[in-house]
Amino acid sequence: MGIIKKQGIQNTLISYSGIILGFISLVVLQPLLLKPEELGLTRILFSFSVVVGTIIPLGVSNITIRFFSLFSEPSKKHHGYFGFLLLFPLLGFLLVSLLLYLFQPFFIAQYSKQSKLFADYFTYVFPLSFCIALVSVFTSYCAALFKTTFPVFLNDILVRVVSLLLFSIYFLKWISIDTLVVLFVAIYGAQVLSLLFYIFQIDKPGLKVDWPFFKENKVKTLVEYGLLFSIAAIAGIGLRYIDSVIIGMYLPLASVGVYAIAALIPTVIEAPLAAIEKISNPDIAKEWENGNIPELTKVYYQSTKYLMVIGGLLFIGININIQSVQNLLPVAYRQIVDVVGIISLGSLINVSTGVNSSIIYLSKKYKAGLLMLLMLFLVTIVLNIVLIPKFGLIGAAASNAIAAILFNGAKYFFLFNRYKMQPFTKTIFYVLLLIVACFMVNYFLPSLSNELVDIAYRSVLISLLYIFVIHKLAIIPETAEYFTKWKLRFFKK
Repeated sequence: MGIIKKQGIQNTLISYSGIILGFISLVVLQPLLLKPEELGLTRILFSFSVVVGTIIPLGVSNITIRFFSLFSEPSKKHHGYFGFLLLFPLLGFLLVSLLLYLFQPFFIAQYSKQSKLFADYFTYVFPLSFCIALVSVFTSYCAALFKTTFPVFLNDILVRVVSLLLFSIYFLKWISIDTLVVLFVAIYGAQVLSLLFYIFQIDKPGLKVDWPFFKENKVKTLVEYGLLFSIAAIAGIGLRYIDSVIIGMYLPLASVGVYAIAALIPTVIEAPLAAIEKISNPDIAKEWENGNIPELTKVYYQSTKYLMVIGGLLFIGININIQSVQNLLPVAYRQIVDVVGIISLGSLINVSTGVNSSIIYLSKKYKAGLLMLLMLFLVTIVLNIVLIPKFGLIGAAASNAIAAILFNGAKYFFLFNRYKMQPFTKTIFYVLLLIVACFMVNYFLPSLSNELVDIAYRSVLISLLYIFVIHKLAIIPETAEYFTKWKLRFFKK
């Protein structure tokens, strides 16, 4: 098995284990260990720092992934590429820290009324954002060396486990909230040191930059490329965290904790999209090189169909059970049903439009995709600022869903107008009808007193109905072939 394929399998297993662990931690355990305002503090501190930490590297992570092969020469310590790489986050941190320091009174004023606890601990954004930036930079360097398993394990498993242990210690009142915040930041500092130690174990990077060699390889082009994709990275990461950052400005800090739980649940719907993109991206890039529009259209259509079927089932499963899930949460967190419903609708739209982002970003028109992403980020900020003060968490959820509709609509029309790609057929209409029918059937199912039993029996019955209809309509031919083989084997016995 090739090293890339092997690490791909390992990373997938670790990532999905991390998703499960993160779900259990944030939705089940953290609400038991932390009060809503305490959970809100950790989430907004992390979210704000992630947005800032995405700016700090100045795009060097993208440069590393794209151009490291030009400098890769172990005998010459990669011509000092690691030293070159470190210059970016150091310069970025100086610039961003200066801006944060100058505007610190402004930010504190924005949060002092509704999220005073975050305002009190705002200075911790400086070290935390720097650590998050370095984690991103070092992880990209490991990826360029084809050593990705350890960084993925650190980020997706170990950090979550240690954070959960920290919250447990705080719950037992062994430490104060001041110590909690310090140790929370220290976890990411330890992650940076672990990655740095790992890099020097697997590689012997040089810190002295071979500037003549860099000039030969058009260092100016590298920097321009990095800065361009840095804008896209800021927009992409910002979209995931900006709602929590803005909620803390207009609503009590406890609302950030509640929203964090509500926003995490629908991410399950989009998990298959990430998996499909990883599989299909090499093929998409290859077909663009060959100028094979019909094959790209086929990939577009197939991804849309499969992801809508899978996403539709996940969308149904979440929303028919969300009331029961809410009833299992502590009382302070029981205001997530409508928020989850709205956000999950946006997630369903994201998966139901297939690999449209990959098709655009891997084409020669990738700048149009980056522009759409940046415009989406700005529109999302405006929507949050307008809707959150009026509608609270529902406004944040609505901003999320509206942004998904606008962004995917823009990508759909771009691909249709530019390349005449059209992924939707009557099959999609059948799936939509089936989703509605499943909700109607669920409405007439009796509720059981035990929440866990109620979740189990609803999930099983509706899933069987959904899969049966998908099979009968032959929407996914592979399932029909599988069931035919299964029946033949069963009856032979």
